[in-house]
Amino acid sequence: MSTKNDTILISSPKDEGVLQASKWLKHRALLSGAELDALIAALPPFRIFNVASLVPLEEAEIPLSQFRTAYHEYASSIAVGKTPSVDREIFSTVWTTSLDALYAFEAKQDLYMVKPRLPVVQLSHHRFQFSEETGEFYSMVHSDDAISWGLQFSYPQIFSNSIRAEVCEVLKEVSMPNNVLFQSIAKWMRNHTRPTPFLHREKALNATFRTGRDFLEEAAHYSPMEVRR
Repeated sequence: MSTKNDTILISSPKDEGVLQASKWLKHRALLSGAELDALIAALPPFRIFNVASLVPLEEAEIPLSQFRTAYHEYASSIAVGKTPSVDREIFSTVWTTSLDALYAFEAKQDLYMVKPRLPVVQLSHHRFQFSEETGEFYSMVHSDDAISWGLQFSYPQIFSNSIRAEVCEVLKEVSMPNNVLFQSIAKWMRNHTRPTPFLHREKALNATFRTGRDFLEEAAHYSPMEVRR
């Protein structure tokens, strides 16, 4: 997918400042491979960049086809009840409709780290735990016992820059290049996923994280917790 500007800016935190973001909106969902494809088809053109590691500049962008292949393999493992492997560089990325929202910083000779200049959609691997003690679900837990459950899409409502004084309410600022991208993700999630319906000790529990409507049966066979269908 292409965007207007085809060259990422080479700069540094000294010149660009540090993006400071808060009040994040988050959408978490386990989708089938076909549902991911449908989500992508519903979005404006965007590009994907590695923000998890230092890479040569020509490897900073992750082709959409590579991302889709990795996610299809992940979803296929879940569909047959296997714990999926997760490629950190693929599942820790940013999505943007404009390269103006990013810059690349040469942290070591010929190795770059991509950083945001403006708010971007942050994508992460979503995992959760259920607490028997509190009867609640906890997302984004770093634990060997955490259950892998799709993706998390995050977008800030507030942002500022360390070298500029103004504070911006992101979704109220029409010049923000990724507002429509995130709003399109949110709309698709509302229409094509549902809160994940678990059953624990004969008690119905709806998690706030979601599951694709067409993937619930497969998720039920994979999940260590019982899922109501």
